[in-house]
Amino acid sequence: VENQMLSYKTLWNKLKKEIKETTNERMFNTWIEPVKPIALNRNSLVLELPNQFFYEWIETHYKNQFEKILKEKLKEKIKIQFTIGVESASNKVEKTTQHKREAPTQKTTNLNKKYIFSNFIEGGCNQFAKAASTSVSEFPGQKGFNPLVIYGGVGLGKTHLLNAIGNQINENHPKLNTVGATSERFTIDFISSIQKNNTITFSQYYRKADVLLIDDIQFLQGKEQTQEQFFHTFNELYQNGKQVVLTA
Repeated sequence: VENQMLSYKTLWNKLKKEIKETTNERMFNTWIEPVKPIALNRNSLVLELPNQFFYEWIETHYKNQFEKILKEKLKEKIKIQFTIGVESASNKVEKTTQHKREAPTQKTTNLNKKYIFSNFIEGGCNQFAKAASTSVSEFPGQKGFNPLVIYGGVGLGKTHLLNAIGNQINENHPKLNTVGATSERFTIDFISSIQKNNTITFSQYYRKADVLLIDDIQFLQGKEQTQEQFFHTFNELYQNGKQVVLTA
């Protein structure tokens, strides 16, 4: 009876307060802030999550912590239930603020410095895409966002986020080797290396990256040899814990 009298919003706010005391600010903003309490059904607090990926992460990393805090600190015998919001992750990314199409990323560690997080126009529809991107820039190689794939329609800000990730990593982790390219640049480099009988140099350039950023990966469609090279590059980087970010 006492639990039913307790507001689900009040309960969630109390829970959030406890979580914030033991959680990194970036992780808190990425994973806890987007969660919405929607009901208190008998002995279960129902929380709405933005999408399936978010659900899987929270279920794995936070659910037990939530219930432990409720029981031990708040003295509430309440379980946690999750529901996924109507808007999917793909819609969130595809509805990223529409502005003019950005220039393609060039094959260089010097990314387009105009594209940074502070001038990315953030709204409810792209909050998760930006949060995931900032999390990667702070902790490149973390399992939850590796690889990170940002996808959506033409001109919706994917390139902006890709460059912002690279620029922020260069600032936060200057010793890391960040390599950015469009899929077209990747293809041209591969073909050129074959023509010059110098595929080793091509492989070394991309596979020695600590962070690999590839824009418009969909343009590798139909290019079987290039796809195979990218597959091997991706596998080597991923197995070694290197960060990969793709847009499509």
